[in-house]
Amino acid sequence: MVNKVLRQIQTESGGNEKAVQGNIGDVNNASGDLAKGLMQVISATFNAYKFPGHSNPFNGYDSLLAGLNYAKHTYGNDLSFLGQGHGYANGGLITQHQIAEIGEGNQPEMI
Repeated sequence: MVNKVLRQIQTESGGNEKAVQGNIGDVNNASGDLAKGLMQVISATFNAYKFPGHSNPFNGYDSLLAGLNYAKHTYGNDLSFLGQGHGYANGGLITQHQIAEIGEGNQPEMI
């Protein structure tokens, strides 16, 4: 699992615990709550899944705890999807003008 988590971190933040969405090529979400930290979670998600005493989204350990806690609650305890890259590479609602990477990994993708 460690290698999968490390691969996921690389796709999310490039290993930069101070990364903020937009600085790493991500697209803003409709709420304006930018993803941040090692695991690139928005503030609302971070706050919902953080552990007591670990409330700094820019601390790599705190981000890892909240991000993995969120993933387990959302996708299941086995976390088998980790290491596959971004979880949002299958399109979505576009609400503002932007430059976007489409068809990552030469995979078909409808926008």
